[in-house]
Amino acid sequence: PAQPEVLSVTSLGILLVVIFWGLVVLLFLSPFSSHPAALDQSVQAERTLQSGQLTVGSGPFPLESVITSALSRFMAAHPAIGVRVRVRDWDELLPRSRARELDFFVAEISTLKQEPDLEVEPMAEHALYFVGRATHPLAGRDNVSADQTFAYPFIAPARIPPRLLEPMLRAGRKLAGRKAAPRAFPSLECNVVATVKRLVEGSDAVTALTLSCMAAELQQQRLALLGSQPWLSVRYGIVGLKGQPMSSAAMRFREFIVEGEGAVAAEEEKVLARWKSAAQVAAPAPGARQPRRRAPR
Repeated sequence: PAQPEVLSVTSLGILLVVIFWGLVVLLFLSPFSSHPAALDQSVQAERTLQSGQLTVGSGPFPLESVITSALSRFMAAHPAIGVRVRVRDWDELLPRSRARELDFFVAEISTLKQEPDLEVEPMAEHALYFVGRATHPLAGRDNVSADQTFAYPFIAPARIPPRLLEPMLRAGRKLAGRKAAPRAFPSLECNVVATVKRLVEGSDAVTALTLSCMAAELQQQRLALLGSQPWLSVRYGIVGLKGQPMSSAAMRFREFIVEGEGAVAAEEEKVLARWKSAAQVAAPAPGARQPRRRAPR
């Protein structure tokens, strides 16, 4: 007579388990209930991240600051996706984007924001500092003017956009008025930042870099800021074509870039604080004899 009661309890337990897992499934599906295709799109997105190709463009500054770290994270997370990176100046990346050779690119945007066929997502503005070798004649000074800086050969690590070029040319013209022999400006243009840094380390040439591009060299005292204040800034962003849908791989890589950009801004603040602290320690005592400065070479 007790057997039916046991069966009844067992049936009730099974029913409760079924109800529980049914609720779990409903809760999982609820975000997709407002759009019937949302679940299919989510599954498809995961599938497309299992294979494929991603082609992105980058200017020299973002490559050094944020793109490299984003690439490391992306390759670790999605090893089945092949990635091609085209490193060019902003004016060379634009026609490649319009030819649909790139999923998107990250570069200086001051001349691109008004282009009607582009989607431009601005990122943080980064200060540009004049920099020279650690023993440069201008190193160790608090106030270094553009006139003083451009008395030395200037190496441009990227194509100089008009908003930066004009004040540089003004400073160059002002200097030329006081000198018999004019100097080419820039003396050299090279969009490989690592090469620019090596050239600066081995000569009296100067360049302008963001702090994130030279953090290691400042820490190792191979390079030095010329002056304690930034002169100008670089404004880069994520650029794509309007109406060109992003692939799942492109959207995922963009997420890594945006996340990494926040870390870069925080790191640049730390780099500047460390540099100022080290400069104060290395500053000569009041009245101390200053080393003789050599002429530009």
